[in-house]
This record gives sequence, structure tokens and C-alpha cells, in this order.
Amino acid sequence: MDDNKELHTELCGLKDLMDERLRSVAETLMRIETQTTKTNGRVRSLEVWKGFMIGGMSILSILVIPIVLIAIQQFFK
Repeated sequence: MDDNKELHTELCGLKDLMDERLRSVAETLMRIETQTTKTNGRVRSLEVWKGFMIGGMSILSILVIPIVLIAIQQFFK
């Protein structure tokens, strides 16, 4: 009978230890999820900004490169 009580006590201690570890993991996951939610908005705004910059540079390239080529052609004539 004493063996059963000791085993029960040890198993309860092990269960408490496992619950504590799992609670710690759950808290860490919640913090990671909160941080991910915060940074997703920032990343999205950076992607939009990057798209605007690439579009602007493309338009400038389309407009400026022919002008530069014409100027170079006129210079060497």
C-alpha cells in the first residue's frame, strides 16, 4: 500500500512538473503570436513601400534612359 502512495505522489509531482512546463510553452507561444501580429503590419507596409519605389524607379527609367541615350547620341555627332 505504501508503494502505491509513493507512486501516486511521484506521479502527481511529475504531472505538476509537466503542467508547469506546458504552461511555460503556451505562454511563450502566445507572446510569439502577439509579436508576429504586431510585425505583420509593419512588414506589409514595407512591402507596399517597396512596390511604390520599384514602380517609381521603373517609370523614371522608362523616361530617363531614352533622354540620356538621345543626349549621348547628339554628343557624339
